[in-house]
Amino acid sequence: MSKFIATIQQGHNADDLREHLAKGLQNIAIESFGKEAANSEVKWKVIPKSFAWTAGKPSRTSALICVVPEDLEFETRAKFMTQINDYWVGQTGANPNELLIFTLNNGY
Repeated sequence: MSKFIATIQQGHNADDLREHLAKGLQNIAIESFGKEAANSEVKWKVIPKSFAWTAGKPSRTSALICVVPEDLEFETRAKFMTQINDYWVGQTGANPNELLIFTLNNGY
């Protein structure tokens, strides 16, 4: 099973698309890791407006922490993160610089 923790800014497009984004993340996990990822879960943390700043201005940045299998090879990890980036940016209209993606090994 994969787990995602998504930190998003209140009022950003991602806030309105949570259910849709969660399904897409689950599909990417299944494609990357197989059927055991079918029970992937997404925990959402919504940051209130003006509680996060980037470069001296209110932030629109989202962050995803993805828990992945410990033995994941670099190529698979890179493809997984690229797929998430492309999906998230395509669905939310976010600038690619407004998304941070972290992958942590399951045992970490």
